[in-house]
Amino acid sequence: MSVLPGDGIGLEAAEKRFGFQLEFRHYIWASCTCFQEHGTMLPPDWKKLLQACDAIYFGAGMMATLLLFRREFDQYINLRPCCLFPGVTSPLANREGEPIDFITVRENTEGEYSSVGGCIFEGTDGETVIQDTVFTRTDVDRVLRYAFELARSITVEKYHIDILCAHFVQRPRTFDVVVGSNLLGDILSNLGPPCTGTIGIAPSASLNPSSSQGDPDQDAKPVHGSAPDIAGQGITNPVGKVWSGQMMLEWLGEKEATQALMGAIEKVLQEGTNAQLKGESDLLTPDMGGKGTTEALGRAIEEEALEIKFEEGVGKKIITANIEPTESPSHSLPSMQIFQSRIIIKRDITEKAKASHGYTK
Repeated sequence: MSVLPGDGIGLEAAEKRFGFQLEFRHYIWASCTCFQEHGTMLPPDWKKLLQACDAIYFGAGMMATLLLFRREFDQYINLRPCCLFPGVTSPLANREGEPIDFITVRENTEGEYSSVGGCIFEGTDGETVIQDTVFTRTDVDRVLRYAFELARSITVEKYHIDILCAHFVQRPRTFDVVVGSNLLGDILSNLGPPCTGTIGIAPSASLNPSSSQGDPDQDAKPVHGSAPDIAGQGITNPVGKVWSGQMMLEWLGEKEATQALMGAIEKVLQEGTNAQLKGESDLLTPDMGGKGTTEALGRAIEEEALEIKFEEGVGKKIITANIEPTESPSHSLPSMQIFQSRIIIKRDITEKAKASHGYTK
């Protein structure tokens, strides 16, 4: 596993608890430190080094490097879950007790971030910048198929981005799966987490569900950026990074570790909020209204993950589907019956909800 850059909080705890082994290869690439020391963001052999790994565990890094990784390894799916955890206060009025629990599927290799275009007549009054948006039938088809595998038998609604942003704030509980283009999916998945308390808890995973051997088929990282205004203060919320690691373990098939980490996040956040309201503790970081540190909150989650009892249904699970078409994609979106899918871990839903959504294991 490549680590670019960051720490292994959460993953190390899972290793200790559940007995599997992860080999971490730390690189300082794609950072200001790397550029200052070497004059470049990546070494010439970066791709070969990463191809030896199963996954990439990324900190808050540079956008251009992320786009390069996603395209080179064809990580065409970007998953960004959004969940209002028990005990955590939403900034939205009158939302206490209402569930907010959905996932955004973002197209990850084309669209508005296709990097097609350029500048002409530079340095003159006629200087012009041209940026093209590229959508291919193949890519749109495979992203929509993936999203429909997550939302089988659920009513489909189409929205323009402006009204959808309004609905994210006005009625976020009504969403289960949202799919969008590269730019619009990015905007939506950055809007959702603040409605659940803070963007600091938001994770993401870039996936290639049909990856061939030799490429890392997942890149997991927190949604938030590098936050230079608080850099070096030790107050960054670690939940987004830990949750991203949880998604990575899920993709790698470590079910018990996945559930334990998710359960630990939920319990620590709930207990931290309760203690904060009583004036007994300041474990939570400033973005959640506390005075806690990155280290303290991260270690609290780690300790809880080592102690939590493993039970079916502990913690939220994110749906991840591995889709293998049994025939070439057609020019329309045909029935999902032509697909063979493997649901790795299904998010907890009630029996009534399963029946209403037509869900079968």
